[in-house]
Order: sequence, then structure tokens, then C-alpha cells
Amino acid sequence: MSWQQLKFAGLIVLFLCFNAPLAHAAAANKSRDAVMLSALREQELSRTLAQAESLQGIEKKQPIPQKEYIEPEEGLKEKGQDLKKFLTQVKVHPYLTTRFDYNDNIFRLPQGGESDEINTTKPGLKFVWGDIVTSADKNRIEVDLGLKRVSYYHNSHLTRNYPAASLSAQFGRGKNKLMFRQAFEKEFSTTSDIILGTGGLSNYDLQKTTFDYEYGHKHFGIDLGFDRADYVYAGQYKKGSSYTEQVGSLTAYVQPTGKTRFFAEGDYGYVGYDKFGNPTKDSEYIKGFVGVNGKITEKTSGVIKGGYQMREFKDKVSKDMNNWAAEINLENKFSSRTTFLLEGSRGSLTSTYQGDGTKLDTDFYLGMRHAFTPRLGLNLGYAYAIDKYRSGRKDQIYTAITELKYNFRKWLTMDLGYKYAERDSRKSTSDADYANNIFSLGAGVIF
Repeated sequence: MSWQQLKFAGLIVLFLCFNAPLAHAAAANKSRDAVMLSALREQELSRTLAQAESLQGIEKKQPIPQKEYIEPEEGLKEKGQDLKKFLTQVKVHPYLTTRFDYNDNIFRLPQGGESDEINTTKPGLKFVWGDIVTSADKNRIEVDLGLKRVSYYHNSHLTRNYPAASLSAQFGRGKNKLMFRQAFEKEFSTTSDIILGTGGLSNYDLQKTTFDYEYGHKHFGIDLGFDRADYVYAGQYKKGSSYTEQVGSLTAYVQPTGKTRFFAEGDYGYVGYDKFGNPTKDSEYIKGFVGVNGKITEKTSGVIKGGYQMREFKDKVSKDMNNWAAEINLENKFSSRTTFLLEGSRGSLTSTYQGDGTKLDTDFYLGMRHAFTPRLGLNLGYAYAIDKYRSGRKDQIYTAITELKYNFRKWLTMDLGYKYAERDSRKSTSDADYANNIFSLGAGVIF
């Protein structure tokens, strides 16, 4: 079957099932090690918020006793009261995080790396309707407003303020479930992630939209997803690196037990640079997966899926990228105190480099969380990745992370961390190589 036939068939299926513009957002183009460390901290933030809520004695909503028979008018009245109660019982959680880093190569350059001491402070407010701990069977709305200030001691001209805002909501239980998230943030990346060997930082605006609807009946169900991400770089890099990526997904699953699903998934995605004046890098792709999600063994849960991906470039000159694809994301509860994490993926991804718009990425991450005491914990992580670009460039990236965390109070945490990252580039100039050491001390306060 030809590419055009496959593309047409995929579009027809998605249109009939979803009947909306379709897309699936690409991962943010931050460095892989920064994303992993940020994920660890976000997990700890959610846990601490839940603990703080319990400590403050916030009353949990009790299930409404079911009656044998309810008159229609009475039922509508009770539903209206439940909705009013849900919307008026908002919980406000102020938070403040601050971090001091010593970075020996702030621009990630191959030689003559410049060091600096950096302070990152982020105050914010979370407004939560429903439970602070996300559950698939809970109605929940969250608004998060924050401001991140990044201050450089020696390179003070790099100091910036980065506002961020997000709205997330989930509704439904039983057969129908709906999830939506809209986020906006100002961020930055090293300019060497755009043009090799170039110092400095580059600002960009990021907008993300996520929509997901699930319908389940007994042991069967479908899931429809839509994701969109807009990366708009500032200044001279706007034309060559800004892009929009969208993807729509359709998943059908069978759930023989209450905790395990077997599924088949199809994705159609589009990457567009055209509105930024660089349409030659535009591409579209189709992915197909089969896999398992949920409880894999007694102590292991997560997702494992494998399949194939086909990407076609709109300039009709560049060679198409067809490759097998996979994703694994597992968590193993080894003991009451120790948890192991295993993540990995393979597939073609969008790149911010102006000369290399797409890469074939293969990576894995092995992590561990261990609680020495209820207050003292340790996070360890190691990652390895291979990035192959269409230009022939091949990068190998090694990352190691260590983080020690201590909870002084339910609302006060501190952590001490170290991160090492190295990139070894082959079939390319030495401008892509770098080594980077970061020592950090952080604290977080959540009320």
C-alpha cells in the first residue's frame, strides 16, 4: 500500500471517529536531562500538596448516599446543588520554590565553557476545585499561575522573568471521561541548541493544548486525543526554528481485568514551519502501535507499546523517514521504600536546529527513588540517547542525576543535587560536543 493510500485511510478513520482537526504535540525541546529532573520535582510537588491538604484538616467530600427512588425534579435539584458545591469549594495553594545552581558550562559549548551561579525563584498560586491528587474518577479543575525569575550572578544581562499559566480540567466517571489542558509559558534554551557552537540564550513562547475523550463499556473502549504545541522563538531565530506540531490519536482497547488494558493506537501528525517563512521543513507522519497499559505484574505498572512510523516531507525532495517505533514507561514497586523507573522510546522527532529539522531519536532512562526515612529520600537517574539527523550527524548523550531530598515539614522541603551531561557527536564538527556539571541546592514551600 502506498503512502498516499495509507494517509488517506488514516484521515478517513480519524475524521469519522473524531470529526475535528487532529494532532499530537511534540515534546518540548528542552534538554533531556532538564526534563527528567523537572519531572521528578513535579511529582514531589504533587505529593507535598496532597500531604499539606491532609495536614491542614481539609474536609474530604463524602459520597452522597443513594436513594431507592428519586423524583425527577428532586434529582435535578440535587445535581444542581452538587455542581454549585463543587464550583464554590475552591482550595488555594500558594507555593514558592527557589534553587541555587553552580553551572560550569551555561551555554553548553565544546571549549571555553563559561561558568556562573544561577538563582531560579518561582512564586505561584494554585486554585483547585476537587481533590489535589489527580484521580481518573474524580471531577477536578486546576488553575496554576506562576512567575519564574532566573538570575545570573556574573552574566547579569541574562537575567529574565518568565511568566506561566495553565488551566487543566477532567470530568466524568464510568463510561465517559474528558480531560483538557491549556498552558502558556515563556521559556529559554541555549542558543547552541539552535546553531552549534553559538553562545547565549534564546527566548521562546510555548503554548500547549491537550484534549482527551474516553468512552468505555464493560471490557471495551475507545480513546480520542488531540494535542498541539506552538514554539515561537524570539528575534533572529524566529524564522528558522519556530514551528507548530499537531497530532490526533485514536486508540481502541480491551480490558479483561480492572487494571490491565491491551490496545491498538493510530496517530496522524503534522509539523508546520510555513507560517514562519520556512515551509521546506514541513512534514506529516502516521504512527501505528499495539501495546499493554496498566498493571503489568504484581509490582510493575505502566505502558509498553511498539509499532511503525512513516514520515513524509512536504518539499518532495527530502528522503522520507520510515522506521520502527516504541515506547516504554514502567514503575516497579520493589519494596515499601524503593521504586525503580524504566523509560525508553524510539521514533522520529522534531528538532530546533536550523540545519536539521528532524531526527531519529532512541533513548532510555533508568531511575530509582528510595526513602531512607519518611522525611529523607534519594533520587538517582541515568539516561543514554542516540540522535541521528538527516544531515548525517550522530549524537550520543549521557546524563547522570543524583538528588537528595529532605522534608523538614509537610509544607517545607529541601534538596541537594548534582547533574552531569555529556554529548559526543560523530560525523559532525566538534561544535556539537560538550560536557556540563551542575551542582544545585533548592527549597520549596507549599501551603
